[in-house]
Amino acid sequence: ITELKLADVWDPGFGLGLLRGEQFQRHLAKALPATFEQLKTRFVCTAVTLWGKPTVLILSSGDLPGAVRASCGVPGIMHPVSHSGHRLLIDSGVCKSHDPTGAVGLASLPDQPSVLLHVVCDRSGVGRGAVTPPSMLPVCRAKVITILLTRPPALGFDEESIGRLGTAIEHTATAVMKRLEQPLEKGLEEGHWILEVDVSWPAEWTRPWFESLLDRLRLPCCPRRRKS
Repeated sequence: ITELKLADVWDPGFGLGLLRGEQFQRHLAKALPATFEQLKTRFVCTAVTLWGKPTVLILSSGDLPGAVRASCGVPGIMHPVSHSGHRLLIDSGVCKSHDPTGAVGLASLPDQPSVLLHVVCDRSGVGRGAVTPPSMLPVCRAKVITILLTRPPALGFDEESIGRLGTAIEHTATAVMKRLEQPLEKGLEEGHWILEVDVSWPAEWTRPWFESLLDRLRLPCCPRRRKS
């Protein structure tokens, strides 16, 4: 994934989204086992079906790259996809009313540990307002640790931004490891702890994805912004 290039995902085509998503799935197939059953650690992901009434589906068996693709299918960017007999699947994160915490799939795991690690990205600057209380999570844990990432990486939809994916992962991991040298802070409820990490992603590396996407498309009505 850290070696991802724009050419690995860029396959525009007619449909319910800009990209067909086939290039992305082929790239995933190179990096992941073919099926969920081949994983050493149990994993599930979620997607929403737009076929009929919107419903959150827990994907836990069969084609792994296809399931991950469905779970990453941002509406308008990537075409919906089918998986395990379900049609028109997209990223479940767009359906907050059905899965507000993004953790509904945890309840389906056969082994339920006593500790939950919940990673939250605060892109709007609301701080602890972005943190979900443990009582609102779909599973019960004796201890919940929330890693709250402030000023996280924000990558655009261009070759330069995609090329920084590996840097973004390393930059974030370094910030988390450094912060772990300090004590956890008490959270919102009993048994809840918060590790707030200021990732400090450089502002000059931040670019709105829609702006870089328009540049990629070279739309006549949206001329490229010149750098001063």
